[in-house]
Amino acid sequence: MVRYAGWVKWLRTEGDTDGDGLVSRSEWNKGKQGWEWLFPIVDTNKDGQIDAKEYVAFQVYKARNPDWIKQRPKTND
Repeated sequence: MVRYAGWVKWLRTEGDTDGDGLVSRSEWNKGKQGWEWLFPIVDTNKDGQIDAKEYVAFQVYKARNPDWIKQRPKTND
């Protein structure tokens, strides 16, 4: 996981504001404003929290799939 240290650093220093090692939906929404829709995609085990493994897996997915943003749900904005 050393290769992904920058991503994990965000998770632990900015995302996880209560220091429990996980990012809750509320923490995500505060730290990733405008990206609230992404939380359920990153939270693959659907436990309501994002851990380092889930976050890194998503970052790897993004790197391998440049069109990943097309997963964004359509809105009526």
